[in-house]
Amino acid sequence: MKTKTKKAPVQKGKTLNFLLASLKGGLVAVLAAFVLIVIFALIIKLTNLPESWFQPITQVIKGVALIIGICSAMKGNDLSLLTGTLAGIIFTLLAFTLFSIIDDGFNFGLNLLFDILFGAGGGTLVALMCKIAKK
Repeated sequence: MKTKTKKAPVQKGKTLNFLLASLKGGLVAVLAAFVLIVIFALIIKLTNLPESWFQPITQVIKGVALIIGICSAMKGNDLSLLTGTLAGIIFTLLAFTLFSIIDDGFNFGLNLLFDILFGAGGGTLVALMCKIAKK
């Protein structure tokens, strides 16, 4: 006698919610990064900040923007850590595109790969922190 196993129905609503939340997180993070970069540019203009500080401060800005974006995506949702991972990747790719357009040139290389890994890993960690903070 054959037993039939029932397959779980595909939950399109959850998948769509996951994708929309990830996109929202990526977009909010890009907006936050843009605002923070403009503020940083004003600070540079008004002070004599050494150039050696630019790269570390830019990394901090990326991290803060990632936190803002992913926390906004996770707010009010019971989403998986993959939401943060995907939002981090979306943020990295959108930020790369936006700032490459502003800089008037695309530079594909290892830095982009490392940025994508930083976005994915950082996004996962931030999503984990948001889930822990909810409890």
